Amino acid sequence: MRTFYSILYCSIRPNQDERITIGLFMADGVQCHFAYAADKLNVIKDLLPDGGYQLVKSNLRAIEQLATSCQSDLLK
Repeated sequence: MRTFYSILYCSIRPNQDERITIGLFMADGVQCHFAYAADKLNVIKDLLPDGGYQLVKSNLRAIEQLATSCQSDLLK
């Protein structure tokens, strides 16, 4: 099976197409891995309104849970 990866970005100024890379998701049919940079998340906290920051944070947690679920499903 082929390896799949996706780089996760957070747009901080969409009108100027400015974004920050904050995470990486990888899967190969046997394993799933997800990681994000907590230090970049702290930087984003200062750049986005509180609602935007909370949305990014909750999405990262949801992706983390999906990656964990994916990993446990593949091990069955």
